[in-house]
Amino acid sequence: RRFGYAADHVREIELVTADGTTRSVTARTHPDLFWASRGGGGNFGVVTGMEVDLFPVPTLYGGGLFYDAPLVGEALRAWRDWTSTAPEEITTSVALVPFPDVDGVPDPLRGRHVLHVRIAATLDVATGDEVIAPLRAVGPRLLDAVGELPYTDSATICSDPTEPMGYQTTNLFLDGLPDQALSGVLDRVGPGAPSPQVLEIRHLGGALRRPPAEANCVSHRDAEYLLGLTRRTPPDATPEQAAALRAPHAEVRAALRPWSTGASYLNFLDGDGADTERVRSAYTPENYRRLADTKARWDPRNLFRHNRNIPPTAPTSPN
Repeated sequence: RRFGYAADHVREIELVTADGTTRSVTARTHPDLFWASRGGGGNFGVVTGMEVDLFPVPTLYGGGLFYDAPLVGEALRAWRDWTSTAPEEITTSVALVPFPDVDGVPDPLRGRHVLHVRIAATLDVATGDEVIAPLRAVGPRLLDAVGELPYTDSATICSDPTEPMGYQTTNLFLDGLPDQALSGVLDRVGPGAPSPQVLEIRHLGGALRRPPAEANCVSHRDAEYLLGLTRRTPPDATPEQAAALRAPHAEVRAALRPWSTGASYLNFLDGDGADTERVRSAYTPENYRRLADTKARWDPRNLFRHNRNIPPTAPTSPN
């Protein structure tokens, strides 16, 4: 929210296109490729080098607040209300996480279904504490691990597993989160729900909403939130079992349809979720048509197709 999408800050791309040619792609040399490659999901070539803007952020104000099941609903609504006034220097998300009762999980979280408020901000500690005071006011936390940390420790804010695993996932952009929407989420994947899985809602806006100086194909910048669902798939799951694991995702999507923009976020489309229609929904109709035209110009045979694929329109010849 402070700096915007990474794609907004790419200055130059070294790209090997489908004809085997290495090209220096900028807004001046190949404006169509430069526009499409920043957000186009690997459809236009193999990136072998990149020049990007950097920002001086030696430390963050960040970490996590963890609320136990009895406070999950109240804390979720408080976070929703708080996002309407949060400054763009602070980026947050909330995650409903059913922690297993196994070694390695911190004792206060072990075996509990919690709400994890995830915080990363370019603020000093005093200002950060003041900004998140309404979140802490909800009630006692199982853990309160928010403070100053070096940027190099930013991965500890979410503490996602680092081991490879199979999983089912879906996501959708939302233009609002009224109480009815939050109730629909909690009924289906909250504490006590029949289908435990990890749900995360990210607060958008700020610099994510503003287009970059050099336009790119990143779409749906006006969304307020991004919701994602993830459920682990056992390595020995049959196709029928994997399909059953996906069923709750469809239920959540249906429950949130009144507040959904109808769009998906490209980075979190994986496996069966990366079908053509879901990929299409990651862009505005105008941007998708332009991407397909650019694909036809530079990769008419769809060589780069083992990805979140954008099939080419009628082929033409590149310059």
